[in-house]
Amino acid sequence: MEMVHSTILCLTEGVDYHPLQQFLVNCNHTVSVQTGDNWLTQFDKLHADLLILFLNETDFNKKKELAILRKNRKHPMLVIFQNSSRQTVWPQEVFPDCDEFIIWPCHEQELRLRVSQLLTNQSNPTYDFDTNNFIEEFSHFNLIGYSNSFFNTLKAIKKITRCDASVMIEGETGTGKELAARAIHYLGNRKDFPFIPLNCGALPDDLILNELFGHNKGAYTDAKDVQLGLVAQADGGTLFLDEIDSLSPRAQVILLRFLQDKKYLPLGADVHKKANIRVIAASNQSLQKLVRQGHFRQDLFFRINIMQICMPPLRDRGDDVIHLAQHFMQRYRQQYNQQEKTLHADSLHWMRNQQWHGNVRELENFVHREFLLSDAPCIKVNKYDLPEKNRRKRHIDRRDHAFYNLDFNQAKVKVIADFEKRYLSRVMLETHGNVTQAAKRAAKERRSFDRLLKKYLIDKNQFRVTR
Repeated sequence: MEMVHSTILCLTEGVDYHPLQQFLVNCNHTVSVQTGDNWLTQFDKLHADLLILFLNETDFNKKKELAILRKNRKHPMLVIFQNSSRQTVWPQEVFPDCDEFIIWPCHEQELRLRVSQLLTNQSNPTYDFDTNNFIEEFSHFNLIGYSNSFFNTLKAIKKITRCDASVMIEGETGTGKELAARAIHYLGNRKDFPFIPLNCGALPDDLILNELFGHNKGAYTDAKDVQLGLVAQADGGTLFLDEIDSLSPRAQVILLRFLQDKKYLPLGADVHKKANIRVIAASNQSLQKLVRQGHFRQDLFFRINIMQICMPPLRDRGDDVIHLAQHFMQRYRQQYNQQEKTLHADSLHWMRNQQWHGNVRELENFVHREFLLSDAPCIKVNKYDLPEKNRRKRHIDRRDHAFYNLDFNQAKVKVIADFEKRYLSRVMLETHGNVTQAAKRAAKERRSFDRLLKKYLIDKNQFRVTR
């Protein structure tokens, strides 16, 4: 990447421009700073690819200096208004002819876009919206993040809201597939009609027709009244089919037949009805892969996969982990009406480097638990300071170190004893303290298994579940 020289101009001494400077350095810029009256004498000598005017409220009265900038500047200029409250509307009259302006502090993604636009001397055609408003719009649906991968996903969602085609959302568990579906619905032209979610994994084969299409009075023995199905309940709105990959072959056939013309027949009815709904489906597995394996109908896949969104896993979203964690902390503070709490830098560093296989849901549960358990205003979870692989390596090192001073036979006996104790405890845990079931699972006679428990002083009662 070609180096870019940026100059930060500060009209007032003591302004904290260091976070901005660090961001520019991270973006491969060389940065010089002119503060106070220095920039007036150096202005004609400045040779920069980008000029950044860093303002605060007190600078609005410095009309002479601002006039000099307007008259003599020869560089593309980004005006940054420092406003910690982020509530004051940007006063256009301060610098009406600037190339770009932004409120500070801001999201790195937004700043990156503004800088890129100035350096290329053209607006980026793929970002035809105001970034602040765009991010705020999706935050109402708890879709929060500023990484490139997540930002591109939000852009795709925004485009999909403009059409009415079926949508397939794929992503790992906990990535926010239902949140994305709700955003598509409530940002689209069906927002005034119902959003009806259905977990396909909880839909028995013998009830699928009744659940989807409903029944008339007398359709079967216990049908004493008319019951609307989910399709009728979603009329005019959206039917969200979560975990569609779990549908049985019979359920797939029924759904395919319905999607062909959106017509259905309630149980006990003589006349078909027409559904005016949009269908959004979600899966935590690749449907294309399931089709190749013969576990999902190809024709149904084509019906629902007109538009596609892939929710990125949290481990690929960089600093979004930190933004989300801080967002959850603020939410729980308001929810429980507690004092202001923050996450210690060490804890944030650890969280930033985790895999989070449960994605946003796992992170949310983690922050929720730590918020409730901590009485301190700054939360530091010592046992989580190191990434998982480093903690595991340190644990292994400590365990192995206990054998270094033993001879081979002694070490072997100790390792076997350690294994047997851990194995027995695990089997007893899985069988809730039932010795007979545990012995059967271990493929040992009950009496022999019981002797091992006594050998290692393992109390079976500690594994039993109390009702």
